[in-house]
Amino acid sequence: YTWSVTGLPTGLHLDAKTGILSGTLALATSGSYALLVTATDSASPGVTATATIPLTVTPKGTMTITTQSLRDGVVNVRYISTTVQQQGGTTPIHWTSLALPDGLALSDAGVLSGTPTTAGAATITIIVTDSSSVAQTASFTYTINIASQLSISTTALPWGMQNTSYPPWMQTPPSGQ
Repeated sequence: YTWSVTGLPTGLHLDAKTGILSGTLALATSGSYALLVTATDSASPGVTATATIPLTVTPKGTMTITTQSLRDGVVNVRYISTTVQQQGGTTPIHWTSLALPDGLALSDAGVLSGTPTTAGAATITIIVTDSSSVAQTASFTYTINIASQLSISTTALPWGMQNTSYPPWMQTPPSGQ
């Protein structure tokens, strides 16, 4: 394959043979970029694929939360722990949250865990603060869904008789759907 790209910020380059993007971003390159990446195979005639790929560059030292989504959960089922990630800032880093679903907690290390106790959609804001002399903060808002646990509410079935068709019977759908 042969690779090419347009729209790169100053300091980055793409190796046309390997497709590896590398370099050091220049100080004046913060912002959003739409990179138009093209790959062409070596067959004759060559087949080409293109994609527009977004790239965001933040100023050096700027702290950002890089975790883009959180897992959904189920009532009374242990949440799969997720460590929220950040980039930039001065250690130690401290994490806090707003409006977590009942039963979930965010540790000071940024680990979301627990066992949710209430079903529904939740909008969560997670905030990270660093320890620089003028503290930097970053926040990110997520939406997660906590589903109800499934349960079968039927406790008994109609009686049956040998050598006779079983009477028509409709199961009640499980709760939580």
